[in-house]
Amino acid sequence: MATLSDYFERICILNLPYKPERRERLTRHLAEQGFEKNITWVRSYSGDKMPPPAWWNAGNGAWGCLLSHARVLAEAIADGIENVLILEDDVVFQPDAGSLLKGFMKQAPDDWGQIYLGGQHLKDPTPVAGSSYVLKCHCVNRTHAFAVHKRAMVRMHQHIWHAPDYMQHPGGWHVDHQLGTAHERGDWSVYGPSYWIAGQDAEWSNISGRYNSRHWWHPCTWSKHLPFIWLPPAVGATLHGDERWLHGGYNLKPNTFEDIGLDVAAISDDRLSAWLNVAAREALDIEKLPAVQHPYIGIDRLKKIWHGGVIPWAPRCMERTASMQLHDLRTRVLELSGEEYDIPKHGGHPQAGSPVLTVD
Repeated sequence: MATLSDYFERICILNLPYKPERRERLTRHLAEQGFEKNITWVRSYSGDKMPPPAWWNAGNGAWGCLLSHARVLAEAIADGIENVLILEDDVVFQPDAGSLLKGFMKQAPDDWGQIYLGGQHLKDPTPVAGSSYVLKCHCVNRTHAFAVHKRAMVRMHQHIWHAPDYMQHPGGWHVDHQLGTAHERGDWSVYGPSYWIAGQDAEWSNISGRYNSRHWWHPCTWSKHLPFIWLPPAVGATLHGDERWLHGGYNLKPNTFEDIGLDVAAISDDRLSAWLNVAAREALDIEKLPAVQHPYIGIDRLKKIWHGGVIPWAPRCMERTASMQLHDLRTRVLELSGEEYDIPKHGGHPQAGSPVLTVD
């Protein structure tokens, strides 16, 4: 199985010394993945203990984040490292991350300056011809899992310290926003997998001070391949714990799994289709299955409108169902990438039903 050290010369994990529980969680997680080799734990800087200068306006947590990433880059430059992978201690990997990583790195172009294993696209990525699992990135936020090649290190280090850029954004400008500016300009080549390998685990954020649920921010194009779970109205919100694996919207009525927006969406098929697309994108972001519960939305109507499939709810089965459906989506991603972006592979179009993520 592929490991991180197969592709990255140095692997650094940023961790605040007063957050030992994060280090313990991630140590176990990396061991489960077989990713625990050649890891360097790097002491993160605290913006509370090292306050920012007067021109900084994005808060102490974001200042500590900038200092910490700049430190890793500076040390990699000073040591002449070929490339470095920087992980934050709230990173989480897909269950089959080793296979996904191997498939992606096999296709990653040789000119890469930065690789994101996880992030959030703020501008739509574009396909890379002949590399169905690789996307060229044009503006990526988040800093929980990215690698930098030496061809981009010095320029990146200079860029993230360019104070005037931060000063021009009085509402707050973080290091990932600054990196996004470089992506948009094309300062170096940036790539990522068409389905993220790494996400951010549910944690209290050092930057925002808020509790964030586990997020992946996958490209929304894949959401239409997720099946909806149809919930009979009579079951209310008594789902025997299955609600942990389902997303029915962010504005549920009390004691139900009905989203408030469905009262209007149910009026017409067009409105319902639009709601379904939004709910599916939200569900994919947090890797749950989208769900519908409403007295005017029967299973036959839902099947007619949603072409990604519909599964009737069965009590205490959703954990297994969600795991299987998401695994199926991950293992089909090469095939889907070629079809979605119409990318020729080896001189021809991808063949339906062909093996995927099978690498030498």
